[in-house]
Amino acid sequence: MQKLIFFLIILIGLPLISKAQSIDLPLGWREVDVNEFKDTIDYQYRRPPLWSLRVYADFDGDGHQDAARYLAKKINPDFALFITTHPNGRAKHKKFRSFLNIGYMSRTGIDLSSPGKYETACSKGYGSCRGIEPDYFSFTNPGIDFFTFESASSVIFWDESVGDFKEIWTSD
Repeated sequence: MQKLIFFLIILIGLPLISKAQSIDLPLGWREVDVNEFKDTIDYQYRRPPLWSLRVYADFDGDGHQDAARYLAKKINPDFALFITTHPNGRAKHKKFRSFLNIGYMSRTGIDLSSPGKYETACSKGYGSCRGIEPDYFSFTNPGIDFFTFESASSVIFWDESVGDFKEIWTSD
């Protein structure tokens, strides 16, 4: 009898667990698998456990764990970096950056960025943006380090003053 009850719990519970995991993805999108990068030149930079494809933290400071991750369209070859927050406990998806193909996306990665004060690319002399961007910026919740392997990087963070994410370049 105990085996029958256990079997029924598993039989009923697995579809519910699967459905709960898929609810957190935008409709029509799926997570990118690291094996999709095997034929790209920058695959060598992918390292476990998250392979620079996803990071989790409370980005907007509302007490709910959020996600930044690379996703692919289920139907056509469309790739994007999505940030999923949970205002009022419900998933809200923001497509932050689109990629034309997996080749370009394979050159980029994401990692967690600790709260703190950062120097901008402008203050380091990259580009002609003096006076447009501040020399330094800071944020209080974890952010997302968005980078091109061995090249430019930016920090994506929750800007409380506008109630949305902001991106500032930190190197070129």
